[in-house]
Amino acid sequence: MSQANIDKLERVQNILARVVVGAPRTSSSLNIRRDFILNCLPVGHRITYKLCLTTTTWKTLHTSQPLYLSELISHYLPPMLAFFQYKSPYQTSRYY
Repeated sequence: MSQANIDKLERVQNILARVVVGAPRTSSSLNIRRDFILNCLPVGHRITYKLCLTTTTWKTLHTSQPLYLSELISHYLPPMLAFFQYKSPYQTSRYY
């Protein structure tokens, strides 16, 4: 992602921080985040963080290493998908 796109996303984040707390347009977004405990990482740092987290999660799910993380992470199966994949022991097949 180019630095220009990251800067645009950061501007949107700052504008939305002002909207959420009802601050005037002239107020500093850094002060808003600090005063109202909006712990938002800058966009560039957030992208790096999510890439590292995604990579670590993928490696843990597919290699079960490190063991302490593989015990904490499991595959997520959405409830509706789990419902449709459930096979009742009383169900018979439609095809003979």
